[in-house]
Amino acid sequence: MKKVLFISLFIFSAWVCEAQNQIEKDTVFTKARDRFLLGIRQKYLPALDETVADSITMIFPDGEIMYSKEKFLEFNEAWFKKSGKSFPKL
Repeated sequence: MKKVLFISLFIFSAWVCEAQNQIEKDTVFTKARDRFLLGIRQKYLPALDETVADSITMIFPDGEIMYSKEKFLEFNEAWFKKSGKSFPKL
């Protein structure tokens, strides 16, 4: 009986640890996503810079492809500067 209880406790502990790891991963993702969206909403390039990988691939509807973080930031800077550009509330 003690052996079964010990094994059950071990399995439960492993499950709790895995669940905690997943919660931490979800929290990191959520914070990064929220920071990225804040950067878009407030037209704040440093927030985008913090949350985008150095090697990003961006494909536009017309088929144009952009391959670098630098180009991504340049694109967004120009987009933010356009007069009359408004952003939907997210």
